[in-house]
Amino acid sequence: MTARHAVIALIATAALLAGATSPLAAAKTLAVRIVAIGTPNQEQTVGTGTFTSTIGGVSDKGKWVTHKNPTTFVDNTRFIGRRGTFKAQEFSDSHWTITGGTKAYAGLTGKGTETETLLGNTLFRNVWRGTATR
Repeated sequence: MTARHAVIALIATAALLAGATSPLAAAKTLAVRIVAIGTPNQEQTVGTGTFTSTIGGVSDKGKWVTHKNPTTFVDNTRFIGRRGTFKAQEFSDSHWTITGGTKAYAGLTGKGTETETLLGNTLFRNVWRGTATR
């Protein structure tokens, strides 16, 4: 064994003992639950309100805004919480995907389904359930 090989072996052993993980390690699956309450504007092209969420045991709350696209029927929602911001797309079949985030939500992707309940004339509650990975 050459000195170079010995150094590489020593570094690899130290990394393993220190608990380093492979960049190819499997992503952790996180449970997602988001409750959003809000109202649409008069044209129903934008919705706003408040939310609470639990993603992988991390709780948050804040405000959300949705921009609706009447041509593609894909809604783009931004959740602005105390722990960071994350973006999602909701499709006309009540399925959604999380497409990214900042701070605690950096590297987050996910998917699931949504149910909507009308609470008043224009007030509604959406409950999103699904899974995410980081």
